[in-house]
Amino acid sequence: MSRADSQRYLKLLEFTEVRRRIESTFEAFEPSVEEIAVDRALRRIAAEDVISELEIPGQTVSAMDGYALRLSDLDGASPEVPRTFRIKGDLYPNSDANPVRVEGGEAVHVSTGAPIPEGCDAVVRMEETRLLEGRVQVARTVERWKNISLKGEDIHKGQLVLKKRKIIGPADIALLIAVGRKRVKVFKDPVVGILSVGNELRAFDPEEVESLGHTTTNNYANLLGGFLQELGLEVRLAGIAKDDPSDIAAHLRKALKDADAIITVGGSSVGQRDYTPDAVLLAGSEARTIFHGVKVVPIRPTGMAVVGGKPVIVVPGHSVSATLAFFEIVLPAINLLSGLSFGARQPSIRARAKGSFSNDRPLKALMLARLERASNSRGEFMAVPLGWGSNMTSNLSLAHGFVRLASHETITDGEEVEVRLLGTDVLSDVV
Repeated sequence: MSRADSQRYLKLLEFTEVRRRIESTFEAFEPSVEEIAVDRALRRIAAEDVISELEIPGQTVSAMDGYALRLSDLDGASPEVPRTFRIKGDLYPNSDANPVRVEGGEAVHVSTGAPIPEGCDAVVRMEETRLLEGRVQVARTVERWKNISLKGEDIHKGQLVLKKRKIIGPADIALLIAVGRKRVKVFKDPVVGILSVGNELRAFDPEEVESLGHTTTNNYANLLGGFLQELGLEVRLAGIAKDDPSDIAAHLRKALKDADAIITVGGSSVGQRDYTPDAVLLAGSEARTIFHGVKVVPIRPTGMAVVGGKPVIVVPGHSVSATLAFFEIVLPAINLLSGLSFGARQPSIRARAKGSFSNDRPLKALMLARLERASNSRGEFMAVPLGWGSNMTSNLSLAHGFVRLASHETITDGEEVEVRLLGTDVLSDVV
């Protein structure tokens, strides 16, 4: 296979067209569904709308520790003219309020969550009262229903409490449990395989003592696998294929048996040993190319094919390029496989440029950025450019995100810029 043969696949497309092709590929796809226990649903994607069958709270309760009373009895209360009430018992969250009825000049001690006795329409907080031998003194008035949670105030029966395709978080789990749900339907997460390509690569071995000649320890699988694991996905390493179409295709055929999608790293361009795009088409009888080539630096040789109905995403064999291709191409495709939208799980923030972001190329570009807190009191973020270099892993370890630049665009020092984050937890070291 000549280099000229390989080049026919590298047809640079605008990112908008790449997105259209990816979305078109998955438009009829619907992930499989499974039903799991609610307390095991963290980070899973809801496959159903959940409607509450309960009122929360189920009865009118106190929102504070204090004294429940009739608001009319507090009329005109002040430090100069306090009102004094006879304490008529205590109520707690597990108490039955039905036998308790408050008359004029009476109050009931209530703890947070306790039912409100009949006749009461306000609760005065404990710290705003004074105890006087079986009586309680109040020196101010409050609003009607103050410090009270009315029946159904939090959740009413028939309310949507979980929307289909939402990523389930801790608060969602708490809410589902509160409305009595024990199980919830979720989409099955895709299993993603990673195949590294290159004669120079060797597998990472923590027990290895000496380096093995002119070889490079493969860190691409760990890099991209880490991003996938942060999403809660299962990753299966498909090993290292040689720079040989037959070997790449053989590895792919094996990997596709155990995964829902494959990422290949390396051999994606048009060099003499860049066989991956062609080899993908040898991996199955129904293989087809969706695209190969993006008008964005440094992810130009990124591509995608479908083999046996499963996506194979081809990314460049450099750490920065592979990372940026992951967030711009791989993650959106995985989102669609997961039951999410193309643009899901792509957080970004606004920041001020600290230095210049400049792209003198005729193509769009992605540039890594490190974030700092501004020295002013407004709590702004500052975005520091980390320069170019598709295999500058040291820059990648410093980066919190990246900036999209149009062709021949320069963002000058002090200008506002949008920084797409490299994950959801990357800001933990920005102080």
